[in-house]
Amino acid sequence: MLSVLNEWLWQDKLWLPPNSSWADLEDRDGQIYPHPQDLLAALPLALVLVALRLAFERYWRFLFYLCSSVGGFSILYHESWLWTTVMCWENYPKQPLKLAMYWWYLLELSFYLSLLMTLSFDTKRKDFKEQVAHHLVTIFLVTFSYSANLLRIGSLVFLLHDSSDPLLELRAFSGLF
Repeated sequence: MLSVLNEWLWQDKLWLPPNSSWADLEDRDGQIYPHPQDLLAALPLALVLVALRLAFERYWRFLFYLCSSVGGFSILYHESWLWTTVMCWENYPKQPLKLAMYWWYLLELSFYLSLLMTLSFDTKRKDFKEQVAHHLVTIFLVTFSYSANLLRIGSLVFLLHDSSDPLLELRAFSGLF
């Protein structure tokens, strides 16, 4: 039963563009491509982020978003798709995985997993259900974009979202607005 479900879930046509297959994304000739199982490393990293949150409750999200947006911009600064977004689709899906992009994805996934893990310990807000839904959808989208090798467009989404969040967090703990 599980093998049938696994076979159905990983069909080429569900994840990849026409005329592409998972075989196209196998590591070879020094080129490394993303593999869904790579993301399992996010689980222990999420626990580290939970520990950091406990140690630095007031400022940890601000610091995460600030580091993620500055680090993300430094990763993408020399990439063509930051400045010309149509380049996100050049040679898709045969775009090799860069080590910095792997770590950025892993960190983002770990962050949202850690937020989901600690939601039940947070003060319950009126939008609790929406927060849970937001975190689950975000985790799905990060996993999907990594697994389907949509790293270029995913990195732009990370940068867009993470670059505005330090200001929101700063506002939240400064008492402004």
